[in-house]
Amino acid sequence: MSSSKDEIENASLVAEWKEQSDQLEPTGSHVFILTLETHSHSSDGDEAAEFIGAFNSKAAAVAKSVTVWTPWGTFDEAKEDMGDDKDNRKNPPDNGILFQVGGEDIGEGDYCRLLINKQPIVGLTEQLGSSQQNKAKRKKGTKRKK
Repeated sequence: MSSSKDEIENASLVAEWKEQSDQLEPTGSHVFILTLETHSHSSDGDEAAEFIGAFNSKAAAVAKSVTVWTPWGTFDEAKEDMGDDKDNRKNPPDNGILFQVGGEDIGEGDYCRLLINKQPIVGLTEQLGSSQQNKAKRKKGTKRKK
C-alpha cells in the first residue's frame, strides 16, 4: 500500500520538476569548471577525467591549477619532468586547455591536461510560483480528517 502512495508522490514530484524545468534560465552569472584529463600508455589507452571544482572566476580557477596533482606531481613539477607543455594560465581561455603537459603525439603519448569551461548558472524564473502552491495542495490532500 505504501509503495503505491510512494509511486503517486514520486510521479507528482517528477511532474513538478518537469514544470520547473520550463522555468530554468541563466542568472547572468557564470562558474568556471576545471576538469583534469590524464592519458597514460600504461593504462591500456584509457583516458581518465576528474572533476576538480567549480570556481566563481577565472582567477580562482587559475589559482587552483597550481595545486592540482597529476600522476607526475603538480603541473609545474610535471612540466620540468616531461618538457613539452601548453601553459595558458597567463591568458586563460573561457573554454579550452588551461595547462597541458605531454601530448598524444609526443613520446609515448602520455599527457595530462587541465581544461577550463565557462558555464552559466541556471536558476528558476519563479522561485515562489506554482511549485510551492502545488506542494501546499499535496500536503492539504494528505491530511487526515478527524
